[in-house]
Amino acid sequence: KTKNESKEVFFLKEKTENLLHKLTALIQENHKGKDLERYFAKVFTQIPNVIDVDENGFGWKSDNGADLIVTTSASVSNIQLENTIVVQIKSYTGEHRDLGAVEQIERAIKKFDAQAGMIITTATRTEALEKKIEEISQKIDTPIELIAGEDVAKFIIKYDKEQNLIFDLNY
Repeated sequence: KTKNESKEVFFLKEKTENLLHKLTALIQENHKGKDLERYFAKVFTQIPNVIDVDENGFGWKSDNGADLIVTTSASVSNIQLENTIVVQIKSYTGEHRDLGAVEQIERAIKKFDAQAGMIITTATRTEALEKKIEEISQKIDTPIELIAGEDVAKFIIKYDKEQNLIFDLNY
């Protein structure tokens, strides 16, 4: 509890964090492997300025480190700009200790000439994971975003306007 925070606000924040943790756990339990990738593809299509989401690597071919290839668009006057974001998605529990996702996203950024990378994991972030992401991001001079643990639930709440999650969880 911070100095200026009331007891009520503190307890509400604590309860909200617990709910976010539970929602992320439900997402992970109900979306294993490729199912989680397909679900996130649906969510990304609902984000403003996303014009295409390619579910990459389904079937026999390698995904080259990108589960999703997201194309965004922005315009300045009559100039249309497109950016590519590669996304690596992991359906894990506990703490995210596997640093392979960072190597995969580095490979994907290079392969698809992406302007940014994103790692989404249902596991909680670790210092080692954050450090590896920062190291690779600086090395290749490309931003890499980490969405982990409770941030996954926040991302879903913010962008799943069609509420696919409710249907996917069979409520």
